[in-house]
Amino acid sequence: MVPPLVVLLKEDEATAEYVKETNLTKAQLLGHEKIPVHQGAGRNPFVMGEPLMWPELIDTLPTRMHEFYKWYLKASTEGYIMIAARIKHTHFYQGMDDIWIDFDHFLFLFHQDALDKSLVSVWSM
Repeated sequence: MVPPLVVLLKEDEATAEYVKETNLTKAQLLGHEKIPVHQGAGRNPFVMGEPLMWPELIDTLPTRMHEFYKWYLKASTEGYIMIAARIKHTHFYQGMDDIWIDFDHFLFLFHQDALDKSLVSVWSM
């Protein structure tokens, strides 16, 4: 006797793959049990000159972010506390100007959290 063939919908197949990858139980998925959280999931407050990310994640950064991260560490040890970004007239049609970005906003950038308006303006140019 051959067991009946079970065909999953795409959504069910994706859910089954998610459960397999995350090792979550049915009770955890339904919210009956707490899902354990990694102790490093919290974010430390910004401290000038301190790393902005966990050390094990730094090597996974894209090339330009990694270069920017190394520049931040060097600049903060030299006593810099902010960076100026030049805005051209063609960016906002308000004339040439500078935007000053405090280093503490870099923490939000590296953690992909709420960003300051000046930082968003620079990255959107």
